[in-house]
Amino acid sequence: MKQFLPFMVMILILGIVSMTIVNLLNYHLKKRIIDAGPLDETAVKLLEKLSAAHVLKWAIVFFTGGLGLVVIELLPFSATESLIPYGLEAIFLAMGFLIYYLTLKNNRL
Repeated sequence: MKQFLPFMVMILILGIVSMTIVNLLNYHLKKRIIDAGPLDETAVKLLEKLSAAHVLKWAIVFFTGGLGLVVIELLPFSATESLIPYGLEAIFLAMGFLIYYLTLKNNRL
């Protein structure tokens, strides 16, 4: 477990830095679109969809991640003895992204 902690801290730092860069780039893209000139209704709707979809994605992912942690707590495995809790949490997070993808796909059709 002592060797695993620095690895997780590095992944956490990398994730925070990458999310910050992505959010900055999205901000600059939206600002360029707005500064380019008058927007028609389709462009405004697109910008609103991007913001709403971003919130929906993280709400679903955090919900399924928390649900995965609750399920892990109910299982008799411990993190020091087995890697099953990590795999189970990864499965729940992947299910969250899949639910988000299917939700977006159904809304666009």
